[in-house]
Formats: sequence, structure tokens, C-alpha cells
Amino acid sequence: MKKLFLFLFMLCALQINAQEFHFAPRLGMNIANLTNSGADSRIGLNVGFAGEMMLNPTFAIESGLYYSMQGAKEGDLKLNIDYINLPILAKYYAYQGLNFFAGPQLSFKASSKVKAGSISVDTPDGMIKNFDLGLNIGAGYQFDMGLQLSASYTYGLIGVLDTDVASEITGISLKSKDNGNNSVIRINVGWRF
Repeated sequence: MKKLFLFLFMLCALQINAQEFHFAPRLGMNIANLTNSGADSRIGLNVGFAGEMMLNPTFAIESGLYYSMQGAKEGDLKLNIDYINLPILAKYYAYQGLNFFAGPQLSFKASSKVKAGSISVDTPDGMIKNFDLGLNIGAGYQFDMGLQLSASYTYGLIGVLDTDVASEITGISLKSKDNGNNSVIRINVGWRF
């Protein structure tokens, strides 16, 4: 966590030296699921901010910090996994405000709960992994007045479920293919300062 705060401090410090640095609070909707789960998508929110450093008129590096509601649901049963996401993106402005971006995303589990009807319980310790590494790709539009719109897809490269711990807890023999990867579509709106 100290490294994360140091990174954010350095990102803010770059604002002083960068020729053009922008800060953007953002709010959006997630459509999240877990691969290989056969479950339905969980609709959730994501909220946070981004910092964008323009390297030249068409290329930028962007990072940020977001609280993201992810997971999956099946009928009345919901798996709510909330993360703190840290994307590190290369961004290309193709034409005016139209931009495309891609890069890795580090995700740190903030909480994980299983909810059935009105009953909600924390998942057993170690059952849901504390860290996820994903690949993020998307497109957006930056309006001259400051308004930003974007859509992106993130695919988790590390399975969410620790199958060894889950097998021990549930008594069901699970294989590594059963661990499910995060799969998240995001639609965001923001304002660039």
C-alpha cells in the first residue's frame, strides 16, 4: 500500500514538471462477471480519478485509482468482490478528442461477500485472492469543454478463486480451470481539469 501511495504522490508531483497534465474525476457503471462460472453479470459502480500526462499532442500516459464493484450472480446468490483498481494506460488521440487506450491494471481486493436474499456474509479468508492483474483496452472521447466519455473492457489474467482453499472449505474438488477470471465492461463519464 505504501508503494501505491508513493506512486500517486509521484504522479501528482509530475504535474509540476509536465508540460500538460490533466486531472479527471470519473464515475461509471460496471458490467462484471467471472469467466468459466456460468453465472450472470453483476451490475455495479466504479468511482475514482485519473491523471493524464500528455507526452505530445497525440500520445499520453494515464493512470488513476478507482473503487470498482465486481463479481457475479446466479439467481438469488451474488458474489460481490470490490476492488481498488490502478490502471496504467498508454493513450493515443487518433482524431480531435477521439482516443484509444490500453495497458495493464493492478487490482487489490477491498472486500468480498456472498449474498443470498437479505443475508450477506464475508467470504472465508483466502478463498478469494487479494490481487488481480488485468489487461485493459478501450476508447473514449474528450470534449473541448472538459467532458469525457469512455468505454473499456478489462480481462483478469489471474483467477479470482483460490481453488485449493475453496476445495478445503467446501469439500468439493475444484480444478484450476474453475477459478474464474474477472471480465468487466466499464462505461464512464468524467470531467478533465
